[in-house]
Amino acid sequence: MKIVQQVLLLLFFSIFTACGSDDSQNNSSGNSYAEEQSERSSSEQNNLKDTPKNMEEALRQVKDQMKDLQQSEPVNFRELQALLPESLAGYERTSKEGQTAGAMGFKVSTAEATYKDGNKKVEIDIVDMGGINMASMGMASWASLEIDKEDENGFERTTTIHGNKAYEKQNNRTGESEVALLLYDRFVVKSSSYDAGVKELRSIVTAIKTEKLKGLK
Repeated sequence: MKIVQQVLLLLFFSIFTACGSDDSQNNSSGNSYAEEQSERSSSEQNNLKDTPKNMEEALRQVKDQMKDLQQSEPVNFRELQALLPESLAGYERTSKEGQTAGAMGFKVSTAEATYKDGNKKVEIDIVDMGGINMASMGMASWASLEIDKEDENGFERTTTIHGNKAYEKQNNRTGESEVALLLYDRFVVKSSSYDAGVKELRSIVTAIKTEKLKGLK
């Protein structure tokens, strides 16, 4: 599933990059230019020999940090799917899928469904990363920002819906619209469409019984 792959890739590369950055800073701090040149020359000579060991160590650090980041086990995707009924705000569900997957000790659960009303189609996604900060992982970067911009191409803004931080975007050129909610500092519920506008997506999202997520934490 696209969302699971996106989450795992974002998490892996963000932590892996951080590990590499920290190592580089630690190696260069406090060294003179001559020392740096000498170390670089020595490092280049031993590069082929050291690379497998360094990569193994880097992967181990990534795995350890993933375990530290995940505060709890994500709920099974079937429990998330139960929040996506056969009909929703006048739309009928035409397909659904879900998955709980992971790598290197980290897991993520997702439930996805497609709804249609005539020629209009809406995609709904519910994601649980087990208490990881979704904003820092790029899944809900808007959650830590205040956004309000608009031009002839559309608009993008953060807001609140029923007391929850929310994000709304509409692109007048492509017709794409999106409404997303961050719930209980853990779950992201997102609706997106090329046919329905933000106002309609908001009504669809608010029709989902998201209060049940509180009991799944």
